[in-house]
Amino acid sequence: MRKLWLITSILTLAACAPKEITTDNTEKTAIPIQTAKVKEQDISGLMELSGIAKPAKQAPIVTSLPLPVEKVHVKVGDSVEKGDVLITLNDTKAQQQLNTASDTLSSIDSILNETKNEEIGAEVQKLRKDLQTSISASKSLLEGIEQGEKRQQEALAKGLEVVVTQAQLSQKILENQTTTVPAETLNLQKQQAQVAVDEAKTAVENTVLRAPFSGQVADITAVEGSPLSPNSPAAVIVNQDTIQATFQLNSYEIAEIKPNMNASLAFDGIKENYRATVTSISPTANPETGLFPASISVQNENGAIKSGVRVSASVSVQEVKDALTVPVEALLYNNSKPYVYVANHNKAQRREIELGIKSDNAYEVKKGLKKGDLVIIEGKEDVNDTSDVEVIKGDVS
Repeated sequence: MRKLWLITSILTLAACAPKEITTDNTEKTAIPIQTAKVKEQDISGLMELSGIAKPAKQAPIVTSLPLPVEKVHVKVGDSVEKGDVLITLNDTKAQQQLNTASDTLSSIDSILNETKNEEIGAEVQKLRKDLQTSISASKSLLEGIEQGEKRQQEALAKGLEVVVTQAQLSQKILENQTTTVPAETLNLQKQQAQVAVDEAKTAVENTVLRAPFSGQVADITAVEGSPLSPNSPAAVIVNQDTIQATFQLNSYEIAEIKPNMNASLAFDGIKENYRATVTSISPTANPETGLFPASISVQNENGAIKSGVRVSASVSVQEVKDALTVPVEALLYNNSKPYVYVANHNKAQRREIELGIKSDNAYEVKKGLKKGDLVIIEGKEDVNDTSDVEVIKGDVS
């Protein structure tokens, strides 16, 4: 029994003995990283904006006629061509107004044609003038006869001329009594009647609501059998071949951003970025918001961009030639202060840096790095200052 206890004790002590320490056990494992070189290149500073995509062409379909809807010919989402019929209204009342206005105009034309009032009035005025001239001439001759300066035959001739002119005047006055309405009044009434006819024709034409341009039906509020509310949209037509990215600029942004500056646009739901230029900036602020409306137009021929989606824009507002740059992916921050890790002889070295302007994928470096430095862009979160590293991808020294 005593012998068994000794054997058990020896085996237990052997199990608890420390293992031999080897070089393999103490060798540190290098952290795999990806690097990129610090390089010189031209860089454009960016200003980030957020806005909404809108169609460049959008038109509400309205009418001033409170008439019932007879038929709605399209539905939301339909494609239409310019001039296509969208909605027809009941035109019974409009046709009645047109017929009444046309009858009135015809009646006035008949009166003018029958009486020729305007021409008769002009002839009467001329005859009155001629009569006055003849009477004056006759008086002059009579005075001359009394003074022995004129011959009696001349006075007689002028007297006959007065008689004839007076007779002609009397006849025209009798002819003109066939109507009691002056020509000027009739012509004014004709003009008013013509205006009424034109307005009635327009009203009839407006009972057919057509597409003002080619595009798509974005909205319809018209209901068959129900009257339309005057000047309220019965439908909305949009054309999205060109999209306007619309933004609201504050006082700082409007001081930096100008028309024709280059921009990169990213729309929600679309992986592709679009290149464009700033199209317009309002010179006056919205009185309610104090912001300045701005837009960037972009072609949308394949229809991928939908109206109403969110859009972000990176506008190039400043450019630096041959700037020392570092990739955005290399940056880390400590209390908002930027730093990077540089791979140097398989060791990570932390470098505090000073940044300048930012582009799509790089920052200008003003201090802390030099051209050719290898900055860690993948695996940077896993290293510390002096960590052993192994470059498995990217630039090498």
